[in-house]
Amino acid sequence: MKNNFVFFGSAKIAGEYLNKLKSYGIVPRLIVTLAPAPYGRGRKLKANPIETWARENGIPFIYFENTKQIIKELSNKNFDFALVFAFGKILKKELLDLPNIKHGFINIHPSLLPKLRGPSPIRSAILLDEKDSVGVSIIKMDEKMDHGPILWQEKFDPASWPVPGRELDKALSELAGEILCKNIDEFLQGNVPDKEQEHEKATFTKFFKKSDCEINFDYIDSDGQILGNTKFVACACDENPGAFFFAYKNGKTLRIKISELSAKADNSDKQAKIYIKKLIPEGKKEMLWSDFKNLLNS
Repeated sequence: MKNNFVFFGSAKIAGEYLNKLKSYGIVPRLIVTLAPAPYGRGRKLKANPIETWARENGIPFIYFENTKQIIKELSNKNFDFALVFAFGKILKKELLDLPNIKHGFINIHPSLLPKLRGPSPIRSAILLDEKDSVGVSIIKMDEKMDHGPILWQEKFDPASWPVPGRELDKALSELAGEILCKNIDEFLQGNVPDKEQEHEKATFTKFFKKSDCEINFDYIDSDGQILGNTKFVACACDENPGAFFFAYKNGKTLRIKISELSAKADNSDKQAKIYIKKLIPEGKKEMLWSDFKNLLNS
């Protein structure tokens, strides 16, 4: 049964992936996600996007508290496989070895493994200008991070480069969904061979910090175009954690968050020109770049 699987996920990109699976008529029987966490200045508890997706689609879900608890929750159910994408927790061997999950755990990783293992493969590919590492790998999980043998792998070639982060998130989540949906029958029949990664070629990513996402106002022209290699920083930090810069008005320093980028392709070499479309000056509401220019000049 295509729908007899448990899904582990918590991030927005995993929700986009679930939407792609749903378009093929494939939805999980159960979702495992993380409990609501404090968010924003008020530190109020907020559900993650996968809990929201589960509620909207009427899919049962449980919170992951610890390995012992989740093993107990899953042990009284039989699944064909477990699917993991952007979950945010390391899964231990005793969970991965559950005998009632027939075909084991498989993981979606949005890079061409062994390149860009770790928590930020898409955004790191943009930041490091590693277009050739952009793609999707679907692997059998073992206890090491992004280490298991590869079941399927497909390169993604953007129409232009760089790509604002949230656009590349969506494109790769949809590609991952297509790969699984086209191959799920063969997988469930046990007809998909796996291939050991070339571990000696592995590279690794890290979590982005807000300080990684500061750009210099001097590299933004009057039209809002982000110049030089600074555009890679802006695209890599798109939406989360969010690129920002400092500007000056009447002797005061203003912190400006870039809330939306736009990319315009230069068809001569597939390089993209990156523009600021919308931003949020400190203490003000979101505005267009043109309105921000007027604000600075007023």
